[in-house]
Amino acid sequence: MKKRFLRILAAVLLMSLLMTQSVYAGGLTIESIYPADGDTGMQTTNQMARIVFSSGIDAEANAEHFKILDSEGKAQEILVLDQPEEPERVNLVLVDDLVDSTEYTIVIDGAVTDMEGNQLGTTSKTTFKTRSLKTDGIVTTVMMVVMMVAIVVFTIRDQAKKAREAEEAAAKKSGKKKEEKVNPYKDAKKEAERIRAQKQKEKERKVREQMRKNEAKAKAKKKK
Repeated sequence: MKKRFLRILAAVLLMSLLMTQSVYAGGLTIESIYPADGDTGMQTTNQMARIVFSSGIDAEANAEHFKILDSEGKAQEILVLDQPEEPERVNLVLVDDLVDSTEYTIVIDGAVTDMEGNQLGTTSKTTFKTRSLKTDGIVTTVMMVVMMVAIVVFTIRDQAKKAREAEEAAAKKSGKKKEEKVNPYKDAKKEAERIRAQKQKEKERKVREQMRKNEAKAKAKKKK
């Protein structure tokens, strides 16, 4: 009798454990959301949110439980679509363009139910912000200006290089050396150095002449 009671008790405990694991395994959860909470710089056109659940979802049956709200709480028109090859994935496709530099919220109601009847249970909210079209315009303009300047600089350099090559080829063909360009600063420097050297030589010549005169005077005094 005692052994039979223990067997029944063990069976009951085992069934309870299996039922607990089954309930836990069947719970519906959100695996990932795109855009992620806090994302910024999102496109304003052709935008789509993607939610991946832990089990398959009937998008059409749960369409009313998905919303995308603007900063004032106004619901945006969306298409709730599933993906046959990925039943766990639900796509929220925005029908109209979003407003730039604006925060939006993806709301997933806790009433979302998977194909096995498991509910999400808790409402999920994820916010994201669209990019600034004004900033994009400024960046694009700056990039265009930089590119144009770069093209002009490279074009001028290329033309100058081709001109030098043509000039050198012409000089080589005629057998004449390429004439060096006049550098006024370099020529003036050379002239100044030449004048300083000439003055130094003149000064040294006068010193030597004075020394000879002094020696001649000294000799004349000794003779007297």
